[in-house]
Amino acid sequence: MPTTDLRLRAVVAVALGGALGAPARYELSERFPAATGSFPWATFCINVSGSFVLGLVLTVVLERWPPTRYVRPFVAIGVLGAYTTFSTFSVETDLLVRNGHPTVGLVYVLASLVGGGASVYLGIVAGRLWPAWRHQAGLAGATVVRGFEGFGASSRIHTARILRMTEDLPVVVIIVDRVDRIDAFLPTLDELIAEGLVVREEVEIVKYVGRSAES
Repeated sequence: MPTTDLRLRAVVAVALGGALGAPARYELSERFPAATGSFPWATFCINVSGSFVLGLVLTVVLERWPPTRYVRPFVAIGVLGAYTTFSTFSVETDLLVRNGHPTVGLVYVLASLVGGGASVYLGIVAGRLWPAWRHQAGLAGATVVRGFEGFGASSRIHTARILRMTEDLPVVVIIVDRVDRIDAFLPTLDELIAEGLVVREEVEIVKYVGRSAES
């Protein structure tokens, strides 16, 4: 698929996500307006909850699910990018200070920073409780290596540049197990891999030392 088409689809995913996130934030702000000089609970809860979901979603997508192309731009950039708001947070803080409520403004800033950071951390912890699909398949073990750059049959270069919205970086999954388990897992790969290369080779295990389940 041409690079332009892939970028356009990512932009469409962001736009669709934003069309959901922005109305959700607007509705919450209208339902729970903040009185002059009071703590802006609506914006605070929006940003804290959005931080939690962001940590959760990115952890599940990047560490637990098979590689996907549009989940991160749709949810993380689109939905949560429109749902959370730094601009409203900044304006509310400025108004609190200018209207003679600097203490409330300071508490608002500190609570938002601490609450947002803690929520992201809790989201990451919650995401890592989700069992990985390779573990669910009952395989003995797997090693996943995510590359920084690569290209395949389409000759389109995938890179880890910070401004890229998709997570279609090259990924190498190495699984060593009995032949019957590998054969049983191959049909699952047909569902998980939309594009890529699957290679099965015989290996000679010279030494394997693993920790017990109790450790």
